[in-house]
Amino acid sequence: MHLDSETMSEGVDELNDGSVGHPFVYSDACFMAAAALFKNTIKIPYRQLQRIIEICLKGKDTPKFSAIWKRINKIR
Repeated sequence: MHLDSETMSEGVDELNDGSVGHPFVYSDACFMAAAALFKNTIKIPYRQLQRIIEICLKGKDTPKFSAIWKRINKIR
């Protein structure tokens, strides 16, 4: 799986529109890809999912466990 910058930024503007706090960096599409492939398909734990995302993003702006959990559960 390869997450390019276009996929990651797709829809971020809409997520940040009117939101309070730290702005979103990753789109729901990015998280849906990660959630669908890893979390829901092979029932991978969130901490392992965090590591997979970190590897895919090559360590750049890797989301924390809590951000992954919140976004995936918001999307469902």
